[in-house]
Parts: sequence; C-alpha cells; structure tokens
Amino acid sequence: MKNLYLVFVVATIGFMTSLGWAVENSKLDEGSSLQGAVLSGGVQVKEPFSKALEAYDKAFQSRDLIALKQILADDIVMFEQGAQNLGREDVLNKHLGPELQSFQALSANYSDLRIREIGNMATVTRLFFIKAMKQGRPLAFRGTESQGWECRDGRWVLAHIHYSFPSR
Repeated sequence: MKNLYLVFVVATIGFMTSLGWAVENSKLDEGSSLQGAVLSGGVQVKEPFSKALEAYDKAFQSRDLIALKQILADDIVMFEQGAQNLGREDVLNKHLGPELQSFQALSANYSDLRIREIGNMATVTRLFFIKAMKQGRPLAFRGTESQGWECRDGRWVLAHIHYSFPSR
C-alpha cells in the first residue's frame, strides 16, 4: 500500500509540474477584462486570484472578522504551532477571531511570496513579519505561512492556512 501511495504522489507531482504548478512568483493579470464574463457553454470566468489574496490581507490587517468570514471556506482547516481548527466558525470563534481582536493595532509585511495556481486551486507560501499592540505593549513576530485556496462557484475561498514560527 505504501508503494502505491508513493507512486501516486510522484505521479501527481510530475503531472502538476508539467502543468506549470511549480512556476514560482507568478503574477496574475489584475486588470482582466474577462472578470465576471460568461464563456461559451455557460462557464463563468473566475475573479483573479490576486484580488482574493489582497482582500484576505486587508481583512486580516484591519481585523475585520465580517470580511474574513466571507473569504474563509466553511470547511477551512487551520494549523498553528500544533493547534488545529476545523471549519470557519471554529477558526473565527476559537482562534483567529479572538487573536485578532486582542490586538489594538496590527500590520503585516510579507516577503518571498510564491503563488501557484492551476485550475480551481491555488497555493500561497510566504514569510511574514507582524507588528501589533496588545494591552498597550508592542509585539513583533515573524514566521512562515502557507495557504490553500479553492475557486468555488466562481469565487476564491481560503480552505487551508498553516502558520509556523521559528524555533528559539
């Protein structure tokens, strides 16, 4: 069974790579005139992925839980430092929401951004540096983030988040 799984993983990686999955630092056309258009056969053109990522970053940094709720998939999975949250309500009510609301101010800078998009799926990997105020004291921390996005009904939703922090 392990050998079959290994063959599947290797074949999948090879297939995704051949389709451009491994192209790094890809840029998407934000000014697409096809956004929202309907192609022949009734297929609707997806909104550009970059707009969805920008909306998430804006909602995160402004600590806007209402906007985040619209961006997160109902079945999102979130991992951070060994903790796991399953579903939008769990993420917003027991982890990300209380954490963001505990900050009086928040700013985030990102580097080493890599976006891989194919079909209705996209992944984002990046480094982050966050500054915040909590209970009147400044905080600063850095780490890595990976995100898994899915285009559902013509709209990008965030289906997976994983944050990790450097060991001390």
